[in-house]
Amino acid sequence: MPFSNNLWAQTMNSALTLLALFLMLTSTSVYAIDSTVIGREEFLDSAAQIERLATRLSDLEDRLDIYRQTQLDYKLEKEVLKENYETTVNGILITISLIGVAFTIVGAFGIQSTRKTRDEFQNELTEFRHETSEMKVKYAQARSEFSQLLRRLKQAEISESKNSARLTILEQQEKIQSFMRNQNYSRALQYCLAALELDPNDSILNSQRQTCHVMLGDLPSALTTNELRLKIDPDAIFDYLELLLLSGDTSRFKELLDEHSTHVDSRTNVRLYLNSLFAYQSNDDEGLQRLASATKALVPIETATRRVRWRFDEFKSVSSRWETDARLEQLLGIVDVLDGQKSPAALATNNG
Repeated sequence: MPFSNNLWAQTMNSALTLLALFLMLTSTSVYAIDSTVIGREEFLDSAAQIERLATRLSDLEDRLDIYRQTQLDYKLEKEVLKENYETTVNGILITISLIGVAFTIVGAFGIQSTRKTRDEFQNELTEFRHETSEMKVKYAQARSEFSQLLRRLKQAEISESKNSARLTILEQQEKIQSFMRNQNYSRALQYCLAALELDPNDSILNSQRQTCHVMLGDLPSALTTNELRLKIDPDAIFDYLELLLLSGDTSRFKELLDEHSTHVDSRTNVRLYLNSLFAYQSNDDEGLQRLASATKALVPIETATRRVRWRFDEFKSVSSRWETDARLEQLLGIVDVLDGQKSPAALATNNG
């Protein structure tokens, strides 16, 4: 160490200096004693200086011993510290190694555990997605089935409501027909109007209403009712053509007859009746006579058979208010043959 070497050199230099000084003084004193007489004071001073130098030398030696002991203790402590340091470092290295090994082992197990957990989670996630897809399909199916059931339920409710309303309408129709058979047309009309609130498009109720209007002498209302029937029942054109003739509107009759000629011609005997009524209202005596002859030629001529499915009640009710003459009698005869009230042979014509 630099500081310790310097101190050692300084101590040795001081000791050598004191020793040289001592030898010089000793030689000088002996020489002085042998050659001359030295004064007592000078001798005493020299003795005192020598004593001081001896004391200082002794102190230096003590300090040198202490320094040597200190240096020895330092070396011992240094060795002890070095040994302790090496032991501590080795311990730390061993500890670090053990910790590293422990972390390596734990990390290895941890990685394996993490991989295992990740694989398990991935499998569970795949199963969950699969189950979710199946659940979505089942949910969609269940929702579709529920919607179908709901529609069926609504249809059933609607059907039940319609059936209930239909039963009520059928009951009303029976009552109306009963009133009409008893010729109580005012009461029958009241029931018609009430029942039509349940179903305004019911063809039978509208037909009964039309008949009630005709039998009560209200032909305009009957025509209005029949116009509504035409929107839901094409066959109502026959009743409409008859009402036009009964009300005397022959021009409108001809327009509609031309427009619906194919449909009207499909019912030959109805067309015969309408043509006869048209000839009467048009004052076509020759035409009426030809139609009477055609009616008389119907077979079999010996028996009274109903030739047409038609209600002539409305015609008879309206015509009963017309003035009776030969033309009307001939028209009534044609109607009686078609209605099955008399045989064709009994029909009177100008030809026989």
